[in-house]
Amino acid sequence: MSTYYTRTHEWIRLEGEDEGIVGVTQRRILEYGEVVAVELPEVGAEYEQHEPIGVIETIEGQEYYYRAPVSGEVLEVNAALEEDPTLLNQSAEDEGWIFRMRIEFPGELDDLMDAEEYEFYEEDSEEEYEEDEEF
Repeated sequence: MSTYYTRTHEWIRLEGEDEGIVGVTQRRILEYGEVVAVELPEVGAEYEQHEPIGVIETIEGQEYYYRAPVSGEVLEVNAALEEDPTLLNQSAEDEGWIFRMRIEFPGELDDLMDAEEYEFYEEDSEEEYEEDEEF
């Protein structure tokens, strides 16, 4: 299974040729603080690559968007996060996955980083985290 990363700290782990599981990275959780709430997308909703999908709220009251790593349709959400959003704190890149999606354009994966590139990636600026952006 290949995993790819965005510059805004989302990950997508491929499952087959046109499906992937999506979440936010542990690195992002550590940067923003303990998660207390997560807004899940609707099953069947379609998003374009980098489009804001939902909001994650931290214990400090900070909210930030997570985005679609690629274009596609939401097939399933992690219902366990509705009951226990702190799964993101404990296991952001495993049990804390947010949703499963059908990948519309697999070529968009080429725009993302692999694990090694992400490990050494440093943001150029905080522009990636536009908190006031409207959906």
